[in-house]
Amino acid sequence: MKIELKQIKHYERLSEETNCFSAFIYVDGIKCASAENRGNGGNTDIWPIDIKYKEIVKKADEFCKTLPPYVFSDGDTMPYSLETLVDELLEKHLDEKHKEKQAKKMEKLFNNAIVLGNDREYYSIKFEISLADFIAKYPNQLKEYISKFTKKHEGKGYRILNTNIPQS
Repeated sequence: MKIELKQIKHYERLSEETNCFSAFIYVDGIKCASAENRGNGGNTDIWPIDIKYKEIVKKADEFCKTLPPYVFSDGDTMPYSLETLVDELLEKHLDEKHKEKQAKKMEKLFNNAIVLGNDREYYSIKFEISLADFIAKYPNQLKEYISKFTKKHEGKGYRILNTNIPQS
């Protein structure tokens, strides 16, 4: 059974204890329910969008109950339900959106900076001119900056994150 969320609207400013959102639930390609959480710590509410989809939503919930338990970061577990799956799908969606936003931010930073770091943190060496112009005008100085930085932060697993610096 394929269960998806579409037309997700997340209201970050209204999210207090839980994510404030609304979305539609699709089961095997059929738009059959809406999901909503007001963001104040309560459960996610799920309603069939029409009485004719009530059975599909019930079967989706029964299917979710056959899945292995949900494991929290502290090791506690909870049985799956359609609500649990919806919340998990929303979290994945928000994570993907965050990664896309970060990638756009990094691409913009790459225009006039060398960006070094790992998967958790990064540092940048910014230039007054574009990085392409700096590479063309001062290739040896670029190598020197990179060499100094990597020596300074040796052993931290940092790497050059730029995609616009030639390997040579």
